Amino acid sequence: MSAKALFNYAALALTAGALLHVVGLLMGPDAIKFLGAPPEVVQSIAEGGFYGLAITLAIAALLAGLAILSRRARTSSGKITRAILWFFALIFTLRGMLVFLFVPAIMAGRNGGDGTLFWFHVGASIFVLTIGLALGLALWKTRVTYKTKVSTI
Repeated sequence: MSAKALFNYAALALTAGALLHVVGLLMGPDAIKFLGAPPEVVQSIAEGGFYGLAITLAIAALLAGLAILSRRARTSSGKITRAILWFFALIFTLRGMLVFLFVPAIMAGRNGGDGTLFWFHVGASIFVLTIGLALGLALWKTRVTYKTKVSTI
């Protein structure tokens, strides 16, 4: 798969994640709880507080911003953009690989035997892993090495 396709996938997936957070917020506290928000965020949203709204919108904005950076990285070699994307590629990859540690923590006392919640979070973890791997591979494929710079001079 080309670096361009990998950056495009990451941008699309990050946009979907941002939209999911906004839709969850619009659907209310039960949806936010299902998505895995901490109890204090769910409670804040249920009470109409600012905290839960701000946290959820901040996550959506971060994901949207990363989607924009991913689209720009296809044609830009900006060091700051690439450093930010490398950082989040690592975070998303690690988060995705921790699926079997993360999902049980979310499920503890909340699923009531509901397999839908379990499989949603397994799927979400795999989805996050694919974002991290796509970003990392795209960044790796588009790296500029010292040897390449020297040979083009």
